[in-house]
Amino acid sequence: MFSWYRHITPRERKTFWACFGGWSLDALEVQMFGLAIPALIAAFALTKGDAGLISGVTLVTSGTGGIFAPGVLVARVAQAGSDSAPAAPLAHPDTFDFAIVSAPFLPPPPPPPSVKSATSAAGTTP
Repeated sequence: MFSWYRHITPRERKTFWACFGGWSLDALEVQMFGLAIPALIAAFALTKGDAGLISGVTLVTSGTGGIFAPGVLVARVAQAGSDSAPAAPLAHPDTFDFAIVSAPFLPPPPPPPSVKSATSAAGTTP
């Protein structure tokens, strides 16, 4: 079953183990949700529907870096912070009869650095 492993280069072995480690940590993260959800329900007085929404939103947005498309009403922010914002979800998933699946949102890439800023960052002048 693993005879292919004997025939790969050391660099390919390192790549294999790096990928396996990433996959393992990703699986661990999914398992941690099962352990964390009861604590979140107790700590923040969430309903089971709201707690399920947290897991679902994390899964749905994980492919886009946790970013929702602009203009989509997701939650009402209770208090804005410098790097976080506690919010109450606007949806009540335990009352849904159906869901609409839309295309994933991909934010536009950042603009390329200008030639002037790239040379000044390197400490040289043109």
